[in-house]
Amino acid sequence: MNEAVKIREFEKIIIVDVGDQVVKEEKYDFFGQTLFGIIAKKKNVGVNLKDLSYINSRVIGIFLQAAKEIHQHSRDLYLISASEKVEALLYVNGLDRIVYIVDKEEGLLA
Repeated sequence: MNEAVKIREFEKIIIVDVGDQVVKEEKYDFFGQTLFGIIAKKKNVGVNLKDLSYINSRVIGIFLQAAKEIHQHSRDLYLISASEKVEALLYVNGLDRIVYIVDKEEGLLA
């Protein structure tokens, strides 16, 4: 993945594909602004984490803020296809209580 994010829009959900670039200092703001811009479209949002090999507190913070914002629009945030290491950090930080953590995106596209 050459860019920090790739956006794919479907009827009921927008999928954001992310890779390791989002945890680089210069990409945090871009990723956050992109994600919040997508949330403003008032659709469910999925963040595909399959190309993300690690995660840090800043990205977790973006997910926490995104979950709060998307719930204000009565929509849901899905974190999709996380590696075991990334998924463990999502659970340790309690994201499973406020977002959906799912293995595959296929069921979300219907």
